Amino acid sequence: MTDNLSIYPRLGYVEVARRHEDGFDRVFFEKRLSGPAALSFGKRKPRSSDAPGLYFHP
Repeated sequence: MTDNLSIYPRLGYVEVARRHEDGFDRVFFEKRLSGPAALSFGKRKPRSSDAPGLYFHP
């Protein structure tokens, strides 16, 4: 599994945190979006048709 940690930075992800939760060591990554999707993200209110767990900031 530690081999996978080297893949994400090569794909443009940045490590943002490491935590030990529920008996597991977890590594958190994020990737900045570019283009129209990134510009509109967070500019509208969630709709009932949005995927569960997908949140937009007001």
